[in-house]
Amino acid sequence: DDFVPIGKEPKKVYSFPGALSIKNTIYNKLLALFPQLTGSLSSFVNNTGVKYLYNFDWSTFSSVNKECKALVFIKYSSFSKNKISKISKIKALEYLIPDTWIYPNKEHVSVFLDWVCEKPIYIIHYTDNQYLKMCIDEFFNNEV
Repeated sequence: DDFVPIGKEPKKVYSFPGALSIKNTIYNKLLALFPQLTGSLSSFVNNTGVKYLYNFDWSTFSSVNKECKALVFIKYSSFSKNKISKISKIKALEYLIPDTWIYPNKEHVSVFLDWVCEKPIYIIHYTDNQYLKMCIDEFFNNEV
């Protein structure tokens, strides 16, 4: 869940799904699509209730690596406006560092920081799923 390995050379990202995390607030909506969620236990991460879907059909994920062209943070709020904007490297590191594991030596830390600094970084604030889908499509079609 939320684990994305980054290769040291070349700096590519790799698919590594171990589970899907589902916030309790959307659990009932997804239950019809994923009946294996029934009875899954809740965990709490940063005071947010989360359920994990481990028995997902991972064959739909590719094991190939991809070049990362940008970092995109996604934030849902029922009170925010739909918008996409660039954010500073410092702000991106504030989001990344608490949840990032970096091999503890200078070389790996330097590679990671260089990698972050060379990428454009965006944040998508959304309240509407269709808006989020449109933004993601634009990224994958190189329109942003």
